[in-house]
Amino acid sequence: MLAVGPVVSIVLIVGLIVLLRSDRRGTDGWLAAGFLIFIAFLLITGGKAYYPAGLVPAVLAAGAGPVLDWVFRGRLWRPVLAVGLILFSVVNTTLLTLPVGRPGGPVFTIATGPNPDLAAEVGWPGYVDQVGEVVASIPAAQRAETVVLTQSYQQAAALGLLRPANGVTMPAVYSGHNGFWFWGPPPESATDAIVIGNFSPAELATGYAHCKVAGTVQTPPGVDNDLTGTPIHRCTGLRQPWSVLWPQAATFA
Repeated sequence: MLAVGPVVSIVLIVGLIVLLRSDRRGTDGWLAAGFLIFIAFLLITGGKAYYPAGLVPAVLAAGAGPVLDWVFRGRLWRPVLAVGLILFSVVNTTLLTLPVGRPGGPVFTIATGPNPDLAAEVGWPGYVDQVGEVVASIPAAQRAETVVLTQSYQQAAALGLLRPANGVTMPAVYSGHNGFWFWGPPPESATDAIVIGNFSPAELATGYAHCKVAGTVQTPPGVDNDLTGTPIHRCTGLRQPWSVLWPQAATFA
């Protein structure tokens, strides 16, 4: 329930109860059933909290009416309590879901406990700058035959969205991760690559004759996320055509 916060979760739970009542089950019960199926799926598979987000507005709408009735049909303490809980929810949810605290600071560290994904929201400009330094170290004549290969779509997307501080033009970026795989393969002329990710020597040797570590991703002090310590390899000598290698690169997870 982190995606909506602990207070709003009360409205969500009321909405589920309303939708599952006998008088609503036949027409609207599928909304609650679909939401609960998504929750079970993400708990079993370790999925992301936003997977069932498409159903959240409908469930909240079902619960909002009964909750408002309870708030305004009682004594004064109920609206006062509701306002207090809303303010608490705004502050609490903001601190837990947005990188408002200094990266590596106390607020940030506490927030990444219940929400590890928060740590993944910082460090991307520095990561792009570090890859840009590796690109700049490649002789200009060799850059035309060089591409960037990343282990995750997040790593690839950041390189497509941001620009390195040194102003170097980033080679075309590819990744075999999830939907990013469908934007490949690289051209057959791309015989060299900057490979970013925790690939084993055996995995690198499948594609390239020579690979060496050209850098290691450094994240801001106190920040430990999926980028921290990720090797950046400079690989040359493509062993097989991309038409052969690319199907093997597909990773759906």
